[in-house]
Amino acid sequence: IPTTAGTGSEVTHFAVVYDGIEKYSVSSNLILPTKVFLCPELLLSQTKYQKIVSGLDAICQAIESYWSINSTFESRKFSSKALELILPNITKVTDEIDDIQIHKKLALGAFYAGKAINISKTTAPHALSYYLTKKFGIPHGHAVAIFLPSFINYNFQFNSRTLSAYNFKKESLEKILLNNIKGSKNERLDFLLYEFITNLGISINPLQLGLTKDEFISSLEHANPERMKNNPRDFKLKDYIEEHPRGGKDHPNAKLPWKQGDVITSVIKTTNGETIIVTHDCNLPRPYSLNFHVEGTDGLTDFDMGTKRIFVEEDIYDSFLNNFSQLVTISGNNSLTFAEFKGSSLIPFVVGV
Repeated sequence: IPTTAGTGSEVTHFAVVYDGIEKYSVSSNLILPTKVFLCPELLLSQTKYQKIVSGLDAICQAIESYWSINSTFESRKFSSKALELILPNITKVTDEIDDIQIHKKLALGAFYAGKAINISKTTAPHALSYYLTKKFGIPHGHAVAIFLPSFINYNFQFNSRTLSAYNFKKESLEKILLNNIKGSKNERLDFLLYEFITNLGISINPLQLGLTKDEFISSLEHANPERMKNNPRDFKLKDYIEEHPRGGKDHPNAKLPWKQGDVITSVIKTTNGETIIVTHDCNLPRPYSLNFHVEGTDGLTDFDMGTKRIFVEEDIYDSFLNNFSQLVTISGNNSLTFAEFKGSSLIPFVVGV
């Protein structure tokens, strides 16, 4: 008998155990109830904040279940039902409202979200949220919502595992969200969700919740690995090696203990005084590129696939200073657009002629 409309635990085979500040999941079919009683009357005495953060937990569960690598046709059907019930009704919640039909839909939506994650499990937003709750006391549903808009953008940029199935998930989930979040002109999903959550009166800015930048960054080091591995987008170098046609799980490099950041930039100083910058980017989505850029006191050269750009000027240093000062005067800042290079002696390099 659930007393909130959020966790969906009444229909899952999961339980949780804390070891200090680390949260771990326990799973067993023996935990799964044989009967469930949904009593929306139990929700009436809760505050608006309690109802909303519980509902956000269920929304996050439904969305994460939909994009999870473990999702199935059945789990996505449950996710769809959950979102169709919760999204239009959570906006109607107030401290005073006692409309039993609204609370019934919220309870039923959380029920279906629970059935979805019972199949697929949750992903990155949940994995990162546990530490915020344990360490800083941020209620669970609120903590998960902090990460949801960022990950819906991150996960929907690119996927290397099953691209056709992934695109299907993206398009169908996008349709569900756009159809059930009313009154917004945003069609980009991360902006849409951010606006939806903040319109509920929930801040998802860590600084506004009392966390320092360092505290928030430290929380990222405590992600739950069991939940993180269900996330659809994972660009660890080990995974790339295992999935590559010339690699595989038995490849020697797949057995090495790789440790890396998302984007690594190394600066190499040669014995002759040259500086070489090497960037290894295994995270940002982009077409394949192989680019070489050489810059010296008398010129610039840029080579990539099929394109060669060279610019040499005898007095390039004085010319650059002059052009740069003019551009800053025109733009008023150091962020220069392509149009602002018009008339500059650097234009041959910029347009590649």
